[in-house]
Amino acid sequence: MHAIHYFVHVPKTAGVTVRTWLRKVYARDEVIFVYDGKLREDEEAMSFPPDELLRRVAELPASLRVLFGHYSFDPEWLLHDRCRAVSMVRDPRARILSWRRYVEKDGPRLPDPMIQRMSAALRSGLSLPDACAAEGGVPEIDNGIVRMFANITGPAGIVTDASVELAKEYVVRYFDYVGHIDWFDHSMQRIAAV
Repeated sequence: MHAIHYFVHVPKTAGVTVRTWLRKVYARDEVIFVYDGKLREDEEAMSFPPDELLRRVAELPASLRVLFGHYSFDPEWLLHDRCRAVSMVRDPRARILSWRRYVEKDGPRLPDPMIQRMSAALRSGLSLPDACAAEGGVPEIDNGIVRMFANITGPAGIVTDASVELAKEYVVRYFDYVGHIDWFDHSMQRIAAV
């Protein structure tokens, strides 16, 4: 039995680039994308929402090597003792600026009403802190990297020092590698080696 790697895709952290790389490197039956919908760039790629994937564990192809998507890391997802995680991170300030540009530009066509409101607020000239305050805080930018690595959900402000410690514990215990997008080529080489 070979290892299956969970590639935790922290939003706004080179996701399309990594997905493109995975689709080039792995056969269709070796990678599953974990998103609520199909991939825009490849509608034929295997893609399931997290809850459906967990319901279909018995049906997963024996050739599966990588799961990639917007899901928080959760040790409960480990299918067997050889499952491991990998990820990429980004400077939090650059990630938040990228998220802001994404929401402002693409927000009107996204299904989340809060994101649509944020987009309208940003387009009207409201600052990001003010737009977030108008929504009562936005969990996506409340230390989203820690949220993803520690499986923390809840309202903005829920991330604490204990959350950071849990994220660090999970990374040390369950992750083979966490790269950084500022060193993308090197990070992808390390991930490929893993």
